[in-house]
Amino acid sequence: MKIALIHFGNEENYGLLFAGGELLLFNQEIHFFDAEESGITSKIIKWGPDYLFFSPLTTFYSDSLKILQELKNEKPNIISAY
Repeated sequence: MKIALIHFGNEENYGLLFAGGELLLFNQEIHFFDAEESGITSKIIKWGPDYLFFSPLTTFYSDSLKILQELKNEKPNIISAY
């Protein structure tokens, strides 16, 4: 299973780091993505995750919803969690 860990704002997102560590214990394939990077939705789709895990700061919540909508337009059955 491939899980995209998508962070906003602070590069040291401890929630996603913790989740990523736990997922690795269960032999899941993870990849961290910086949501503020140019062309991020294309990069995520190209990697082909089964799940999207978001951890935006409150300030970036609306931005995270925009990215999620773009990803859902490309891959409607993808599962997301906040």
